[in-house]
Amino acid sequence: MSRLTPAQLIQAARRVLLSATPYFAPLLLLIRFEENQAEQTLSMNARGLLRYSPDYLAGRELPMVAALFLHEVMHLFLKHHSRIQGRDPALWNIAGDLAINGVVEACGLPLPKEGMFARDFGFPVGLTAEEYYERLLQEPTGQGGPATSGKNKLDEKEGKGKGGEGQGTTDGSSDSSDPRPSSKAACGSCGGCAGQPTRGEQETAASSESNEGGEEGPSEGDISRAVAAVAQEVQSSKNIGNVAALLRRMADLLQQAAQVPWRQKLRHVATRCCRRSPGAEHVDWSRPNRRTIALGIGPGRPIRPSYTDHIPRVMVAVDTSGSMSERDLSVALREMQGIFRALRAEVALVVCDARVHAVQEVRSIEQVLPLLQGGGGTDFRPVFAHAEGLRQRRPDVLVFATDGLGPAPALAPRGIQTIWLLVGQGERKAPASWGHEIRVT
Repeated sequence: MSRLTPAQLIQAARRVLLSATPYFAPLLLLIRFEENQAEQTLSMNARGLLRYSPDYLAGRELPMVAALFLHEVMHLFLKHHSRIQGRDPALWNIAGDLAINGVVEACGLPLPKEGMFARDFGFPVGLTAEEYYERLLQEPTGQGGPATSGKNKLDEKEGKGKGGEGQGTTDGSSDSSDPRPSSKAACGSCGGCAGQPTRGEQETAASSESNEGGEEGPSEGDISRAVAAVAQEVQSSKNIGNVAALLRRMADLLQQAAQVPWRQKLRHVATRCCRRSPGAEHVDWSRPNRRTIALGIGPGRPIRPSYTDHIPRVMVAVDTSGSMSERDLSVALREMQGIFRALRAEVALVVCDARVHAVQEVRSIEQVLPLLQGGGGTDFRPVFAHAEGLRQRRPDVLVFATDGLGPAPALAPRGIQTIWLLVGQGERKAPASWGHEIRVT
């Protein structure tokens, strides 16, 4: 039994992980800690605040605390909070645990016996949370809904209703009508980082909204940069052994460079219909450079030009129809990441299959993932009708990421340059004779 206090255990666990999994250092060093007496668990929110219960950690050895710590950090790294996309939070949390716990075990760190593991369901190791979620939906369910199968499996492990320890009813039986999983780390109650905020997180968030300044700590940008740094470390590390499989899959999605040089392509397509941004390479004599003042104004004084760049107003339409495979969508997201980096400005996202499902201004892939929905037929015409109907923020360029299988308008939209971004293997043809074609794989 460890002689360290719970606060010392958490700090020591971070040092263990910095040594055992150095590629996670950018995220580990951002994590903040808060003692939480109200909930008997270890949980983390999407802003990197790790809440721990002293009673829950009491009596646990350092390696197990390190395993629980790593489990929460991996939820944050794998962006489970933004990938939930309207799924059942309890079942999604369990699916994320199944994806993570195999990796934690591969690191040689022991998890509690009540943890959720793929082998408990007869599932293979190394799948993503989305893949486990779909398999869990196919499990036999009880009256509590889809999450009940995961909870029942957890009840079996803890011995609920059979005289064993656990959070059952007062007579020793389990409350099978409650679909929520047990409030234990690594087994379905990991907090906002897993897409299922605890009651304490929800109360804190509500309190923060009523106070000035809100929640302190790392910003979403800080977390995103740390996640990107971890992904780069995972890709470049040669000594992560069996841990590599799932981590590399996600790291590849985060770090893949776009095939298209979007900065040059967008500038070439939309030079004549663009706004201008100060501080770039095009000479503009209509407004003098502000540094001219330092040289003096008047006869005989030099006038310096200002410099601008052409920035198109871009709309990106993502085809989410049934013919678009998961790999096709990954390629589309990779190229969209390249557009974000090229523009460094908001992009109008349209999610569609045979109809428009979502329209929103976005700046990052994290904002895109929750909006992806569809799976039906394909029709490109509603997207162009929407774009042409805009009076404000009408796009200069519309990039349509698709496999090209569907009907398009007979005529090109007036005043909007179109780029058909054709993804997928084999021969892909643009659905219209107009527009610019770009093929990526």
